[in-house]
Amino acid sequence: MQNPIYRQQSSPVLKYWKRATTSSRKLGDSRYPYIITTYRLTEHYLAGPLSRWNPWLTELQPELFIEMSPELALEKGIRNLDWVSIATPRARIRAKALVTRRLRPFTVAGKVIHSRRHAMALGL
Repeated sequence: MQNPIYRQQSSPVLKYWKRATTSSRKLGDSRYPYIITTYRLTEHYLAGPLSRWNPWLTELQPELFIEMSPELALEKGIRNLDWVSIATPRARIRAKALVTRRLRPFTVAGKVIHSRRHAMALGL
């Protein structure tokens, strides 16, 4: 699927390193229909190497979670705090579902797109 907003579809300085242990998906691959982004937690300092091992921070953020819209949760039969499986071409991982109105589906070129965000747990 092409990004209809921009002519430039990827970074012109992208360097793709082919490895036998990783695979890349084609745009529009129906096995991976969702956009997943990552973000930083307030409890982390910088990227987390200095803080993720602190026990009091692990209490504040004990496990991996993924945010999703109520619409996507309803479509998939997921309730808030359910364990869900996240799969990419590289790996599969379990995370707690955080159903939130902060994420909403949007429409691009007539197609409904769901976005999800995940944050790493401090203790992992």
